[in-house]
Amino acid sequence: MLYALVAVAVGAASAGAALKSALALVGFTQAGVAAGSLAATAQSAFYGGLVPAGGAFALLQSWGATMSAVSALKSAAMAVAASACWCVGKSSGT
Repeated sequence: MLYALVAVAVGAASAGAALKSALALVGFTQAGVAAGSLAATAQSAFYGGLVPAGGAFALLQSWGATMSAVSALKSAAMAVAASACWCVGKSSGT
């Protein structure tokens, strides 16, 4: 059980780093959509200057700018790690 919780925590932290890298790679950066990127090409081809609120592109743009998805994954990793520590304490009788 402990190993599974640790694996989930490590996985969530790794997923956060991978998501941050993937968003930047396609052009969703903290400074906005990067000129000449895949994201800029998609924005120009599908939306022009009018990206609808609540859509997939807007969500990715928001995550790239604020890294809120990465923060959520890191928070989940910390919660799982805390649960693992609690489980270890309970199993050792402390």
